Amino acid sequence: MSFEDIYSTTRIPPLNIAGDISVESVFECSLKKQMLQEAMLELKHEYRAVLLKYYMDGKSHKEISIELGTSTPVVAQRLARARKKLLSKFLLKWVDE
Repeated sequence: MSFEDIYSTTRIPPLNIAGDISVESVFECSLKKQMLQEAMLELKHEYRAVLLKYYMDGKSHKEISIELGTSTPVVAQRLARARKKLLSKFLLKWVDE
């Protein structure tokens, strides 16, 4: 499981064959979203900032580097580390539930 897998599954689940959304899939989506938010809050600010700017704001590495006053390779490195740390924190929460 990757960070992108988790991120994509926190969105509204797809319709099932009958054309409606199951209660289980809505509940699981909601639970994953809550756990992802909790894991995000546990990250250091520098990691949380690059994740939010990249995934939520849709900014490029270059745009983020300009905003943060750092180099593009540093942003790429922080983003990679942030994904790894977030995935680890999320999986610990998911397994504990």
